Amino acid sequence: MIVMGVGLAVWAGAAQAQTSAAPLATAARAQFPGGIELLGVAFPSEIHPNDRIRMKSYWRFSQPVQTINVGVFMHFKTAQAELAWQDDFSLSGNLPELLRGQYPEEVFTGERTFRVPPALRGDSWTVELGLFDLLTNKRLTPITTLPVRRKALKLPITLRSGHPAKQPG
Repeated sequence: MIVMGVGLAVWAGAAQAQTSAAPLATAARAQFPGGIELLGVAFPSEIHPNDRIRMKSYWRFSQPVQTINVGVFMHFKTAQAELAWQDDFSLSGNLPELLRGQYPEEVFTGERTFRVPPALRGDSWTVELGLFDLLTNKRLTPITTLPVRRKALKLPITLRSGHPAKQPG
């Protein structure tokens, strides 16, 4: 589901302490081909095995969008950089008709709900996020100041099991 009308004010409180149940908003800017720009993400401040969690992502489309055949992948990595679990989804199937060239500078919020695996490796995880072409399965190259590995952004957030998520710094 994409919800329209979320502005950049969401980042004003991103560095403040979060309560255990509050989402943690994190700025994470990256430009992708086709005028797609990631502005940031928000995850729950703590996670547990088998939880259903909601992740929000904030996007802007600087060029008129006619068709988007783009998927999003998220890799959750242990402290040893091993893949603990992943989630992939289609960005294109969630975009409202409003995006198709109508509001190229509007900020849109995407929401994704997924289940944390019941058996997790590790007790903290970093998150890598990237985009891929749904037709060719090729990853799109981001332009960003964030660390990038194999065309995936390393988001500036660490998720913790049963403990508030912490931003590095």
